[in-house]
Amino acid sequence: FPPELIYRPVIASCPPGGTILDPFGGSGTTAAVCTGNDRNCIAIDLDIRNAGLAAQRVGMFLTVEHFERETVA
Repeated sequence: FPPELIYRPVIASCPPGGTILDPFGGSGTTAAVCTGNDRNCIAIDLDIRNAGLAAQRVGMFLTVEHFERETVA
């Protein structure tokens, strides 16, 4: 969905520097709006294919596989 739909709820529900939890992170629209407006975002999604889309929108995106590699090494 368009970022314009997310902008107002993000600004209204979270102060600058605050954190929003998005349990259906999808392609990262909410995360992108948060990071672009001085908010943090924790985005969760079951489908690993969405991680690539979210990384393109937000920049940095950590996956479960990332943490599994770090703990094994």
